[in-house]
Amino acid sequence: MSKFLLISALISSLISLPAWAGAKCRGSDGQWYPYDSAQCQPGGASSPGVPPAAFNPYMARAAISSAMSHVQQFKMLVTEHYLTNGQMPSSNKEMGLPSAREYSAGALQSLGVGKNGVIIAEFNERSGVRDGRLQMIPDYSKPHMGLLWKCVSPSFADIGSWMAGCEYEPR
Repeated sequence: MSKFLLISALISSLISLPAWAGAKCRGSDGQWYPYDSAQCQPGGASSPGVPPAAFNPYMARAAISSAMSHVQQFKMLVTEHYLTNGQMPSSNKEMGLPSAREYSAGALQSLGVGKNGVIIAEFNERSGVRDGRLQMIPDYSKPHMGLLWKCVSPSFADIGSWMAGCEYEPR
């Protein structure tokens, strides 16, 4: 990998450092609550989004930001595959990469490439949301602009406040 690609991945990960404000979890009723509310305490909610005991939203966001360096590498690999082969990959295997579960580290539970080159990052409870999910969706409809990416998450309601360019899109 060239020095330029490594430096651009580092800069991208630094730009997306969290702002640390407005952390929330999803209660058993499907509503979003501040982490210090009763609904977010262990046993206070039964759906994904219940933080573990002694949960620290700052550490969770740092863990997600750390995992984003792997996502940035996948973005470069998907882009390279597209430019080389003229089509988007549909799996890690097609790109010659290990299975998605082999990219488990910290809050990152798995990292894979799906249909049409969509990068799917799944997170464990260390992210603050059990079974958290983030997707990077490639947009190759404007070849003169290069490959553009849209970051969406159905799991992290406040992601736009701490990760620049990402949007919350409920399922």
